[in-house]
Amino acid sequence: DEFLAMLAHELRNPLAAISAARALLDEMLQDEAKNLTATPRAILGRQISHLARLVDDLLDVSRITRGRIELRRRPVEFAAIVQSALDGVRPLILSRRHDLRLEICDQPLLVDADPARLGQIVSNLVTNAAKYTDPGGQISVSLQHEGGEAILRVRDNGTGLSAEMLHSIWGLFVQSDRTLDRAQGGLGIGLTLVKSLAEMHGGRVGAHSEGQGRGAEFLVALPLLSDASPPFDRQASRSVLGVKTALSSENAAKNRVLVVDDNHDAARMLASWLESQGYDIQIAHDGAQGLLFACSWEPQTALIDIGMPAMDGYQVARALRALPQGQTMLLIAVTGYGQPSDRDRALEAGFDFHLTKPVEVQELKRLIEQK
Repeated sequence: DEFLAMLAHELRNPLAAISAARALLDEMLQDEAKNLTATPRAILGRQISHLARLVDDLLDVSRITRGRIELRRRPVEFAAIVQSALDGVRPLILSRRHDLRLEICDQPLLVDADPARLGQIVSNLVTNAAKYTDPGGQISVSLQHEGGEAILRVRDNGTGLSAEMLHSIWGLFVQSDRTLDRAQGGLGIGLTLVKSLAEMHGGRVGAHSEGQGRGAEFLVALPLLSDASPPFDRQASRSVLGVKTALSSENAAKNRVLVVDDNHDAARMLASWLESQGYDIQIAHDGAQGLLFACSWEPQTALIDIGMPAMDGYQVARALRALPQGQTMLLIAVTGYGQPSDRDRALEAGFDFHLTKPVEVQELKRLIEQK
């Protein structure tokens, strides 16, 4: 698990630089150039997201097998989770020209679940269907109430599954023979995550196919909350899903942001994007230099990497909080370490937020501006 965590950190650093560079290009290009480069930039964005998901899935499988995943459960509306997850996979659906159909029952389906993990279940199932269906295929997603359970079904008209494969498809690193050419990529861990996460929520999974070339259907069933369950806060649920409010960028020009990261490319690209948004930027490539700039320049926000030599990000955060200038400073960990224990440790060290590389730049901007 420690090896995988270190591997993820090393993979996320170059991903962070590439992701920030793409965001900067989006800001710098004029209308004509944007139109001419729309397709390659869209491909770049999809592949960055794909690589980030591969890293996350590999880490999640490792944590599940070691019993190290903790669910942050709360009453949530399953339909809202489904719709949010579909928004995330829509670029893949569009790129393969699939016809996606959604059917959701009218009544609220409340489940006791971790919203992020439940969204992961949905997105993995739909991604799986999209990958194994020829371009221009049909994918249907339905969510229904059946016998005290919320039943999610994802059906495709793709290449299907043999009877033998139906019994092993949920196993780790198992891929059907429809991917012998490796054209669709993947590690064969998406369905393993679906099964493990569903069972951690007290649910069950199922798969059905009439045979190869005849499509497949995957099912996830979760127990519904009873009437005696705590009242459901729809607004809170939407907030967890990352529904963003429109925020003014008027504060951008007034905000000084310090970027502390020993990866020069990642720091430069993130700083350049922030500069394009109107922020004043200083870059430090180690913890000591970061503290020096924090004292002399007094930024309102500091974006700090964790895995730096000599003085790591936790030490920088603690030192800043001990200074008069650092008492009210917004501290955001921007790091390749993304395990729950890493987030907890960051908060204990004094960080306000913990973001895993590659960061979503608009989410980062939202956190900076909400201060």
